[in-house]
Amino acid sequence: MRKLAAWGIRAHVLLLPLCLAAPDVVSLQTAVAADLEINKEAPDFTLPNQDGKTFKLSDRKGKWTVVYFYPKAGSPGCTEQACAFRDAIKKIEVRNAVLVGISMDSQDDQKKFHSKHQLTFDLLADPKGEVLNSYGVKMPVVGLARRTTFIVDPNMMIRSIARDVDPAFDAEWSAETLDELQDESVSTPSLPAEQTNAEPALEKSSPANELKKQPEQKKDSADSVVAPPTKAEQKKTHVKKNKASKPSKKSE
Repeated sequence: MRKLAAWGIRAHVLLLPLCLAAPDVVSLQTAVAADLEINKEAPDFTLPNQDGKTFKLSDRKGKWTVVYFYPKAGSPGCTEQACAFRDAIKKIEVRNAVLVGISMDSQDDQKKFHSKHQLTFDLLADPKGEVLNSYGVKMPVVGLARRTTFIVDPNMMIRSIARDVDPAFDAEWSAETLDELQDESVSTPSLPAEQTNAEPALEKSSPANELKKQPEQKKDSADSVVAPPTKAEQKKTHVKKNKASKPSKKSE
């Protein structure tokens, strides 16, 4: 009994630091996750894909990127999610977007998973969980990725986040969300500064407005037009001139 009691005390002492440290670990993960919000810059990362080729997020600048995190390659839920993305990959690619999946699996495990299900997108290996930590998706107890999907726009800004997603519907959600986000970008373009104060195009091309811009010209009215004299008026004028030229008798 004394031995059992002693072991119980030792176990309690050994476990006490872990229990005290657990809230700090949880709060740290929550703080990182809270920092990543919509319309904030996506953390850049560089990871190897299933074939050992390097993938860098910032190289995707100018294009859309879908980044999804999953817990474990080969697990039932992750297999269902990956196959759903494989079947819907054209819906994502036609929107000028690239899809990548990230987990803490090794490169070899990612390659086996990729080959077994004939996936048509890259799986990135993050065995140390560094990218998981930067995106706030690493579960503190089990040390695996929480199922989360991020949509990053061409400016490297996070435009949408889906947490604890359904593996079967994540692909459709990603395609539909890309549609909505890209439609918003097209419908509300930013105008250049020189166009903000410009006149509407219709006003510029309107003939009426062109006439308004021209200087006013003097119009000749009917009253200002002098008609040529008639023959009778010419004779009268000639007679008057002759009379004026002859000297009068009284002056003689």
